[in-house]
Amino acid sequence: MLFILATLYGLHRYHISRTLQKIKAHEAIRKEEISKIRQILARDFHDEMGNKLASITVLTSALDLLIKEKPQQVQEVLDNLENTSKDLFTGTKSFIWSMDPDSDNLKEIIAYIQHFAVDLLKNSGISFSITPKLDELPTLVLPMGYSRQIYFIFKEAITNAMVHSNAKSILLLTKVIINKNQFEIELSDNGDGLENEETFGKGLHNMTDRANKINSQLSHFNNKKGGFTVKLQGLLPGS
Repeated sequence: MLFILATLYGLHRYHISRTLQKIKAHEAIRKEEISKIRQILARDFHDEMGNKLASITVLTSALDLLIKEKPQQVQEVLDNLENTSKDLFTGTKSFIWSMDPDSDNLKEIIAYIQHFAVDLLKNSGISFSITPKLDELPTLVLPMGYSRQIYFIFKEAITNAMVHSNAKSILLLTKVIINKNQFEIELSDNGDGLENEETFGKGLHNMTDRANKINSQLSHFNNKKGGFTVKLQGLLPGS
């Protein structure tokens, strides 16, 4: 009797193990298929939309040069059209980037934020640096959708630091706690600090909302030695 029970128990465990293996195999296949679809969509969207939006920006600038001695109202319309097309191109570019599975890597996200910051601050007199360096960051793959929210959080934070802080330098600090699947990203400046949250307008509310969407917490505070810090603390689902 004991032998029969032991045999049945062994068979039960075997079937459970096999079932779990099949589930994991199906999940791996599903993730691979989703990754391929995202790559195709990102490529096709880039080819169809990105290039056309860039063309609109170029054509608007060309039209501005061709129309001589234009009325003020015409100039304002052309300026608005050019600015809108540039904003749309930039927004579309970041959307295409977030669709690509490569953007799920934390290193790629930090690199993308760095690229935005360097481009934005190049004529501002504000230096930008990151620590640790990109090649020193451990590999951490985040769930789909995290990259876009993280990028927009720090895009807002960097823009606000440039406009309101009177800072001379901005530092992006990234920490990864592998064994707990946690990550932290801090943006600190050496400016005046924050006296009134209304300075941000709806920025802080939007940043907090984006953090909530990716299982993360956003905090902000004035530094003891001056300046302002925005910190994002994230925990991967299931950890």
